[in-house]
Amino acid sequence: MTSSTQSLTTQLPDVLDELREAQQFFSVWRAFTNAENQAVFEPTMRRYPQFFDSVVRAHLAALIVALYRLYEGGSKTRSLRRLYEDTKSLNIFEQKIIESASELDYSIRDIWKKVCILRTNVFGHKSAKLCSEKAFEKAELTPDELATMIKRAQRLFNCISRTLTHSAHAFNTSATRDVSNLMTRLGRNAL
Repeated sequence: MTSSTQSLTTQLPDVLDELREAQQFFSVWRAFTNAENQAVFEPTMRRYPQFFDSVVRAHLAALIVALYRLYEGGSKTRSLRRLYEDTKSLNIFEQKIIESASELDYSIRDIWKKVCILRTNVFGHKSAKLCSEKAFEKAELTPDELATMIKRAQRLFNCISRTLTHSAHAFNTSATRDVSNLMTRLGRNAL
């Protein structure tokens, strides 16, 4: 292993943590905003409206910031995008991975641009020119696109990880079941 690949390998745990964190934020936010769950959780959420409004908003904000950070491309950042670009510059990807990684990168960037609109105008800063509602309209970002960005980022990470360490990672961290259990218990024990 060269010093360049060793340096990139040391970045894998941080990026892996970022990916898992984004997945967790998404799973909690989606559990509360999913139409099927809302119908089931509605009585409990109505009992604690400020709490659940705060939980939903906090997880969406955390998700947008985490996804922004994950694919930020600045030369002084540690991100999946930077890791991909640095690995690509070493010309060490196998031919069959080059196309897949390039397609993943391209599709992630398209969604990331929408994430940037929200992060820049709503969650990272408050735009003086664009109110939150208009920023959401401008971004046109859907829950499915957020899920797609996370899944594709995980796949891109595994392309890089396989190239650098000959190993891949399972991304099976989800809080959906925990949220369901919590809501069921709250529903039974609510005042």
